[in-house]
Amino acid sequence: MKYGFITALVSSIILTASTWTSSEETILNNYGEMIFRPDSLTLCIVTAEGDTLVFADNPFAENSDVFNVYRESAYFPHQNYWVIYVVEYEWEEWLLVNGVNGRIDTTISEPMPSPDGSRLLCAHKDLEACFSENGIQIWRIDTDSLVLEFSDLDVFWGPRQWNWLGDSVIVFEKTFYDWRSHSPKILPGRLELSSDGVWIPGDPESWE
Repeated sequence: MKYGFITALVSSIILTASTWTSSEETILNNYGEMIFRPDSLTLCIVTAEGDTLVFADNPFAENSDVFNVYRESAYFPHQNYWVIYVVEYEWEEWLLVNGVNGRIDTTISEPMPSPDGSRLLCAHKDLEACFSENGIQIWRIDTDSLVLEFSDLDVFWGPRQWNWLGDSVIVFEKTFYDWRSHSPKILPGRLELSSDGVWIPGDPESWE
């Protein structure tokens, strides 16, 4: 019975992840010397320093703690960062992999680079199922690593339609979910980078 449930879950993942599969195929075709699959369950990335990182799927594990499926979802050549989408038992996350040294950071969504390429914006909304975190993260790209400049995953709303408005301003919509009426309320949101390097929300009361 449990095996049948997991099999159904895997089938659902395969169907819903078709976009990532298509993206992965394109990336593998374009960058085959740096990223490849020796088999259907294994994804490998070769760093500029010569190390090979291995991400092995475990889609039929009966233990939910070790269930995972990896899909390459994006590559940013100017920053040399790979983005791997990870599906777990009742969870999803994204890995940001440094293409030079192989350092891995975990974030909440596929990132959106700033116009000048110096930062990555990640945002996620899961107000209905509540399996994943709601909030926003901003990463600064340094020479050999990422620095988490801003992170708030404890907000009581979910962001959507996020975008860069220049290199130091982020705009988005805040979705508030009313469990009594089962209808969302949408308000505008904004984050701006101050002169001393601090991201400041346009509406601080919504972040408390």
